Formats: sequence, C-alpha cells, structure tokens
Amino acid sequence: MGARLGLALAVLCLAVLMAPMVTASSAPAPRATVTAGPLATPAFDGNPCGHPARDDPSCPTWNRCSRLASCTGDAPDPTIIKAGAAFLAISTGTPLGNSLQVLVSDHATSGYHAWPMGQCPTPGGSVACRLRYGSSAFGIDGRQGLPSWTLPGTQLAPAAAFLDGRWVLYFAGRSASTGRYCLGVAVLDERYAGRATAIRLPTDPTSPPLFIAPPTSTGPLRCEPPSRFGRTMGLVDPSVFVDPVDGTPWLAYKANDGSSPLAAVLLAQQLTPDGLHLTGKAHLLLTQDSASLPWEATIENPEMVQIQGRYRLLFSAGPWNTAGYSEAMATCTGPSGPCRQPNRPFLTSTPTAVGPGGGSVLTVDGTLDMAVAAWNPTCVGYPGQSTPSGCSTGARRLFVVPLEVSGRPR
Repeated sequence: MGARLGLALAVLCLAVLMAPMVTASSAPAPRATVTAGPLATPAFDGNPCGHPARDDPSCPTWNRCSRLASCTGDAPDPTIIKAGAAFLAISTGTPLGNSLQVLVSDHATSGYHAWPMGQCPTPGGSVACRLRYGSSAFGIDGRQGLPSWTLPGTQLAPAAAFLDGRWVLYFAGRSASTGRYCLGVAVLDERYAGRATAIRLPTDPTSPPLFIAPPTSTGPLRCEPPSRFGRTMGLVDPSVFVDPVDGTPWLAYKANDGSSPLAAVLLAQQLTPDGLHLTGKAHLLLTQDSASLPWEATIENPEMVQIQGRYRLLFSAGPWNTAGYSEAMATCTGPSGPCRQPNRPFLTSTPTAVGPGGGSVLTVDGTLDMAVAAWNPTCVGYPGQSTPSGCSTGARRLFVVPLEVSGRPR
C-alpha cells in the first residue's frame, strides 16, 4: 500500500522511474536505527468456509467476497487496539467494498479472526466456523450507523483511540457531495461498552453496528487542507496520537487523495478532548520529496509515536499496490512537527511479504509492536487492476511484529 525476484525488481524500478519530481521540504538527515521483526507468519490469514478460498454461495451472505476473486487474509491499513482483555484489528475491508473490517484476538501479535461464529456446510452437516472476513464496523452491510455525509462502501484507513471515556473511530470516506475523500469520525455504540476500555462484541451479525455516527455530528471533520497546500484535494489516512506529555490528542493525516498533481503532505491538527472535533490550525509534518528520495513516489499513512522520549513519525511511501511500497520513520520536534526526512525506508519487500505498508503501532506492557499489511509474494495487486499481479487473487495480509529504535539521530 517478494514476489518472484524478477517481478519485484521490475515493479520497483518502474515505480522509481515514474515517481513525480517534487521540491524537497528538507534535506535527508541521518537517523536512529529502526528495525522491525520478520514478516514471516500472518496474524490473520483468513477464515475460509470452503476451499479454494473464493466466493462460496453456500456461506452466509455477509461472508462473501463481493468484488474480488479471493480476499482471504486481506487486512490493509491495519490499526490494533487493546479493548479490555481482547485485541481488535480494524482495517480497510475490501470484502465489504471499502468498508471497515473488524477482527478480534486474545493476543496482540497473532490469532486474529472474524466474529461471530457462522455455519458452514460439510458432507456430514453444518458445522460452526469462523466467518471468512471480519465483520464491518458499520453493521452487516457496512451501512448501518454510517455518517450520512459519506458514500457507503468507500470507508478506508481506520484509526481508533480511547478518548474522554469512550472509543472513537476515525476513517476516510468519499463525500456524497464532492466525490473526494474527507476525514470522518464515529463512536462506539454504548450498548457494547464494557468496563473501562473493554468492548463487548455483538454476538449476532444482524446486531446494531459496533460504531455509529456521533449524535451531534453534522458532517465530516475536514475535507480540504489549508489553502497554502492547495485546494481540490481530498484527505485520507487519519491516525490518532495522544501526547504523553500533556494528554493532548492529535490527528495526523495525508493531504492529497490522488485528485491533485501536487505533492502529498502529512499534516497534524489538534483534536478536542472528546476527539469529535478538530481545533486550531493544521501543522506540516512532512512533504513528499521524490526528487531527492525516489522511493517517495508518494507518502501516506502517518503515525506519530513517542519512543525514548523523542517524537517519531512512521509513514508509508511509494505506490501501495506494488512491490515498491515501504515503511519509513522520521524524527520530529513535537506532535505538530516539523519532521526530518529519513535517508531510506526501514522496511521493504522480503521473500515472504511484498510491499509492506500502512503501519500502525501498539504498546502493551512496554513492548512496541507494529502492524503492517503486505502482499502475498505470489500475488502483488488486486485482480482487475492495471498492476501486473500475474494471478487471479490478491490480499494484503496482516503482520504484527516487534518494532525497535536504537541510538540517537546524529
């Protein structure tokens, strides 16, 4: 957001050659050493009712892949939250159009599966099985509880935080009025709120949606960046950062949903304490610099985190549907930036995972983990797209690995 070595190299070279020339916002600077654990075993590899993993008319309707030949294990743009004893992975949900998929596990780094249990036919009769895909955050069809300003089936890049005593969900969705992407917000349906941060998942797929539009919401959080960054460009990839210094929540996001030829920029803006509104001005974190850094064909998925007392910006770079997609980390002066460009990405394609990106972080008991999605090495790209996938299936699989940062910037 590797394949056979020749394909991976060819796609990467093509991405570099086609990268737009953009004026640098700052010169590359030496960085601290950043390492991520190996992308070996997916944390979610699908929950098929039948084999091969493809549309199965005998499975429940909410378990079918509506637009792809196969979606098993697909979980792009993942974010993971600890909700009581359980861990929830929320991602862009391609099996539901581009709604928001929700998976659950008892462990932070593995075992994610759909809920609730479904029924799948076998020669010996129906048996309980996991649904192939996660339930939608907005109900069985991805429409229930959805804010009215956004077109159903266009929601992507979720992020969540526990603010002011409840879970708040952020996402990007197409505006019904302009067609460009805007930033949206939803809140956990209070019927599913457990003790403290716990979430009691619905037990029936026809139950009310997990998240709903805020009762006082009248529209999106924001649809365009400040005018100095150019208008007529949508906003995508929101993420939440609560500054441990003063408890202030911030929303980071990407300006340019692909509707503008201008450089992509990563911005940050303060949220109100309840997380339902943006306040103050937008601050520049980082500007795409493909002139000096060819691997930055674009930049996206900003994720601010504080490590060793320093503010770091995790972000994705390159075309998301190629082997050239990667993860990088910049050092910032604060939650509102500015941030300095890294010399190179720290996580790129491997023999077991191609085009890793869409990274987010989770800290549990002092351990820092990173969730990313990466293509199956035999299948890069979704079916029907112009990218040379060479296959009829496609899935960006979920990996959750340790993230370590050592040393200080020189």
